[in-house]
Amino acid sequence: MRPNTLRERRGGKDKSSKQQKDHQAAKQGGRFVVVDPGPNYIYRSWRQEKDSQSSSGPSPSTDKASEDGDGDGNPQQRDSPVVLRTAVTQNKRDPFSPYDASLHPTIFQDLIEYGKSCRPPPTRFLCCSEPLRPLFVPVVPWLIIVSMREAYDTLWPDIIEVSGNPAVHPGRREWRLAAQENPAVYHVHLASVADFGKAMYHSHGLSNEFDRLRLFHHTKALGLVRQMIQSMGADGVPSDALVMAVYNLSYQGTGWDYRTVPESHPPSPAFKSRFLGGYGRKVPHDDHIRAMNTLIRAKGGLHKIELAGIAEMIWL
Repeated sequence: MRPNTLRERRGGKDKSSKQQKDHQAAKQGGRFVVVDPGPNYIYRSWRQEKDSQSSSGPSPSTDKASEDGDGDGNPQQRDSPVVLRTAVTQNKRDPFSPYDASLHPTIFQDLIEYGKSCRPPPTRFLCCSEPLRPLFVPVVPWLIIVSMREAYDTLWPDIIEVSGNPAVHPGRREWRLAAQENPAVYHVHLASVADFGKAMYHSHGLSNEFDRLRLFHHTKALGLVRQMIQSMGADGVPSDALVMAVYNLSYQGTGWDYRTVPESHPPSPAFKSRFLGGYGRKVPHDDHIRAMNTLIRAKGGLHKIELAGIAEMIWL
């Protein structure tokens, strides 16, 4: 039988029977597997890890959660709309409120003008898709299309490993569908793609254009996420799309592109192949992380999230 993973090929016959059983259980227990940097680590899915922990007995945190009413039908979940309000009222400033345009009139006027007209593409600029681009298409919207295709098809699916060999990565299908059905996810994805495009094409002098694009979509996403939280039904259970949107906002803090990663040792090949150099400089947004944790508690835990890869990424 052909081995499924690189570590399995390297391990060969040296793996113990217990590791083989764990590996088989991990392949059957869940769709997604995560990679641990340990030298002898066998791929295990998040759901398989959860099952193994539950089989070994309840943890103190689980007991405490059950006492506080974290299970099905408990008071905390029934009162989750009240709990969710704390996600938007925990500070003096609402973390999901749109930017106040009156505080920065020049920036927002610039955004309005930018949305009305795009500058013509520079003649000296060339990219890998330049021969396929019609001359009348402005360069930045074209690069956004190229960057979004790269993000959906390669960048984001490569973050999460899948067991087996599916014809189409589940993340490619489900994340696109989530963006099509939910405007907040759509704008959050475009803000992330603008970050990705800035990192890819900053050497061509397009950083300002991508910054404006990111600010525009980030602002739209904040307002839409706030509306979703306020318009939740009586049960107060957040959707997977809402959790995904807040999760993406939680690592889009400002100033990430000014950080420098100290060089302690030569980077691994995966550092560039999966764009870890860019993600490693991301700045977490503390308010959004707390709000994301509140949403997960109101939903009933990570195991309630069915959207491909989101529970695994949050768990990591």
